[in-house]
Amino acid sequence: MDFLSLSNLENSSTREKVIVLLSNEWPLSAKQIYSKVSKGENLSYQAIHKVLKNLEASGTIVMVGKNYKLSDSWVSGLKKFSEEIHQRYSKTQGKYEIKPDFTGKITMHFDDYSNFIVVIAGLFEKKVLVGNGPNVGVGVIRHVLWPLRFSFSDFELFIRMTKNVSRMYALVLNDTPLDRWIKQQWISGGFSAVKLGVSFEGLDGDVMIHGDGIIQVNYSKETKAVVDGVYARNSNLLGIFKEYFYKQALKKSKTSIDVTITKNPELAALMRNQILSHFPESKKAIK
Repeated sequence: MDFLSLSNLENSSTREKVIVLLSNEWPLSAKQIYSKVSKGENLSYQAIHKVLKNLEASGTIVMVGKNYKLSDSWVSGLKKFSEEIHQRYSKTQGKYEIKPDFTGKITMHFDDYSNFIVVIAGLFEKKVLVGNGPNVGVGVIRHVLWPLRFSFSDFELFIRMTKNVSRMYALVLNDTPLDRWIKQQWISGGFSAVKLGVSFEGLDGDVMIHGDGIIQVNYSKETKAVVDGVYARNSNLLGIFKEYFYKQALKKSKTSIDVTITKNPELAALMRNQILSHFPESKKAIK
């Protein structure tokens, strides 16, 4: 999947589109940039030129002769940022390991939303909760799950997860711009179906089922407020990056997420059937 492409930036600003374009092709003249960015939009050449000058003044892009490219310092800063996130995740490896033959109940606590997402994706990808149940993932979730910190390794995990799980269905309580964008990535990546803005009474956190395993997630009040705000304000990957890199809202928030994991084949089957009842097409796909 090409996450950083103009086709994924339908609701983005001209500034964001120029940055994404120059991350894929460079150097480009002002006319070439105008031609590619203005397709299907009512943009003037003067507007593009103004954006280029502002990006140049901020040090995001530089001129090479008469053409533009991303500045080396800006790209280096992005690389350093990604490496720091990777190192932070690496420190938690092994901390949340679950063996396929586990019994009883396992509890986990997270103070980082993105780390929580990565760990949950890893559980699905490794199929440690399936047991004797079907290799089918279903869930009722507050938002379409996605790490809110930029890391290419997370994308790779996402792709492996969708390949390793036969079918995946999700009911999502919210329907924000970012939920809609992430839904597109999920479907492109291999998810069977995702429904947004679903009303599901009596649910306070997230519930996910994979085979015989049940994952229950409870978010603190502050975590809900911060995550809801991020999803409401942004509509694509570049927006998430800017949210973290510039606004610092995610860094300053006190995230608190509690996760309980159990293996209960009978209850898992009951909950899975209840969720799949919202997807009539799943009856033919899952036997």
